[in-house]
Amino acid sequence: AFVSGDFIPYVCGEGLVSFMRKCDNSAALIAVNRSNKTAEIEVPYDIRNIKSAFGTEVENGKITVEPFGFAVLTK
Repeated sequence: AFVSGDFIPYVCGEGLVSFMRKCDNSAALIAVNRSNKTAEIEVPYDIRNIKSAFGTEVENGKITVEPFGFAVLTK
């Protein structure tokens, strides 16, 4: 999912940047929080079974990204 596939900007603003890469049955969600506040991102329904590679697990359909932190989730 990192080399080829769709690049989908997801949530941006207030120091938070996130995007998805999708290719066939693979997906990756990357989020970077450049602010000093915790950020929550709702994970799209079709990839809620995505697993954490770094950062946080999906809980109640959302991930939490700590201040100045990041999350990488893959499926």
